[in-house]
Amino acid sequence: MENTKPISDSLALAMENTLAAAAKLDQGDAIDYLTGTITAAVSMLRAVDDGKFVYGFLKSALASLGKEAMSAPNPYGGALGISVHMGASMANPEALHTIEELRKELYSANDQLLERDIQLADQKAIMQHVFTDFGKVVLAHKDKDAVLLKSLLDEFCQKHVRFVPKNGTVH
Repeated sequence: MENTKPISDSLALAMENTLAAAAKLDQGDAIDYLTGTITAAVSMLRAVDDGKFVYGFLKSALASLGKEAMSAPNPYGGALGISVHMGASMANPEALHTIEELRKELYSANDQLLERDIQLADQKAIMQHVFTDFGKVVLAHKDKDAVLLKSLLDEFCQKHVRFVPKNGTVH
């Protein structure tokens, strides 16, 4: 699902100014600056509709942290790059004025819900396998059987753990 909504000139200018300002700061100050910007923006958005839209936006933002993202350098330079991912799109209910706009957003929301349901079912199945396998590890630990515990942990790691180097650390 691709977001095809045009970016307004004022939004493009705000993004450009934020990127340029962050590029002039060291990493710590840039993080503080961006945190302050987010805090101010959330406070202002919350005042608009008692936080209904911003609450949904923040839930979506938190959910997106678990998704893979591509990173690109800030076009203005600086220590912090830009992380881009394909997440759910959010509709501002106040911006919908026609039945056609509402219907289009409802179809989009239905597609996203269906996709999330499929992902949730997949994740649930995977977690059931992991918990089943890890249950054996817990029982060996409870029984203080070090030999069996090591063997089960080795087997568990071989089946479920993947070490991927990322930014000099292992995840």
